Amino acid sequence: IVFFTTQECGFLRLGAGFTTGSSIMPQKRNPDLFELLRGRAARFLGLRTALYATTLGLPSGYSRDLQDTKALLLDGVALARQALAVTAAAAPALEPVEDRILAALDPAIYATDEAYRLMRDQGLPFREAYIAVGRALDAIPAYDHQATLRQRSHAGSTGNLGLDALADRLNQAQAGWGQRADQLHGTWHALLGDDL
Repeated sequence: IVFFTTQECGFLRLGAGFTTGSSIMPQKRNPDLFELLRGRAARFLGLRTALYATTLGLPSGYSRDLQDTKALLLDGVALARQALAVTAAAAPALEPVEDRILAALDPAIYATDEAYRLMRDQGLPFREAYIAVGRALDAIPAYDHQATLRQRSHAGSTGNLGLDALADRLNQAQAGWGQRADQLHGTWHALLGDDL
């Protein structure tokens, strides 16, 4: 995202609430949030490495050095929760700059589509269509980008992202974790009574 929002690339525009200004350049819109997320990801990897290294040399059972893993785990969970919260807030504020994206598209990205078209329309085996297209990349016709994206219908493709199924899975998982949390709280209440 940091790269795609640069002036050189310009494929994305950030919402004003998720950028910062510059001390001397009034036009500057720095993607600080995403730069900080990139840094936090590095810190998270450091915590994970420390956790792994702490447990690496343990032969078996509980050893005293395991007490150092709790802080690493809690810091990692806190970083992950913060990153998810700000990413969820910032993602809807990203705006694609369609004319810049379309201008950057090389017709050669549709070489495979053209090979499939030759197979379908002319009955060529794929290997012959592949060779024919590879020898004439400059002759690939202009494709309608939006129509081509919509036509891709296999699972996970641009025309069939499967977001509804993913949302259903997330809702089921959230409900399952909610039930587990309720069970945990119920157990605590049973053990501690009203003192909780």
